[in-house]
Amino acid sequence: MKNEFGRNTWGRKGVDITLQIEASTDLFNWSNASDLLIGQSSTDLGDGTELTESTLSPTATDTRNFFRIRATLHLLQN
Repeated sequence: MKNEFGRNTWGRKGVDITLQIEASTDLFNWSNASDLLIGQSSTDLGDGTELTESTLSPTATDTRNFFRIRATLHLLQN
């Protein structure tokens, strides 16, 4: 399984959004999924966005996992 997510400025100066993949086995308790992801790489797309790609670790397939993306909005001060 390959996951892609990105970071972008929403076209507004001083606004940034960060996307984080979270995992759960029960849909109630969520944690950062970084330990389930391997081979993460980022590419600057040159238009204010960044593409991040990662692969699901083979050990993550031993149990049923649910994933969600948490979006955090950051207002940058000039």
